[in-house]
Amino acid sequence: MLGERLASGFAVLDARGWITYANDLLCRLLQFPRSALLESIAHHRPPYDPSQYQACLADTAKHTRGVLMNWRTYTNCELRLVVWPFPLFGPAGESIGSFALIEPATPSTTASSPSALVDSQLPDDLGSPALSPREREILQALVEGKSLDQAAATFRISPHTVRNHRKRIYRKLDIRSEAELLRLLFLGRPRATPD
Repeated sequence: MLGERLASGFAVLDARGWITYANDLLCRLLQFPRSALLESIAHHRPPYDPSQYQACLADTAKHTRGVLMNWRTYTNCELRLVVWPFPLFGPAGESIGSFALIEPATPSTTASSPSALVDSQLPDDLGSPALSPREREILQALVEGKSLDQAAATFRISPHTVRNHRKRIYRKLDIRSEAELLRLLFLGRPRATPD
């Protein structure tokens, strides 16, 4: 699974903001056995404030710089973490949940926000055809978690135009889905292995 290969805490959350999956690194960070973490959430005792998470999810400005949140460890100690939320949308533009990268709060944590991946990873590191300036802007908006409609409003273009840009971006990067895009940005393009 993608989350297990990341060097950051990683959680998948449902539309209410409740964790449905946490990678091993996040469980170790919180000192929670995975089963205990999911059990505590099932009993409506998540180790964070879901309303605070929902608020930062709704504020797209926080997607690029992250938000500081207090989380509780298994032993009920408070832990300060930086959370970068990424909203996920269904085919009709409806919210279907989110995923989040979660790291300990340090002075340098917010300096390398996930949205900076667009500039650091594309196109040279991925060996892909160069993206146009508009394609880079659209890609940046999508990585920041904006829906097609939100990106269209930001750039004062139609959602149909945003969709066309997204198709060209995917074609140039040789990917077919948002999941492949995120994998590419976070993990890079797999290196060819000699036969």
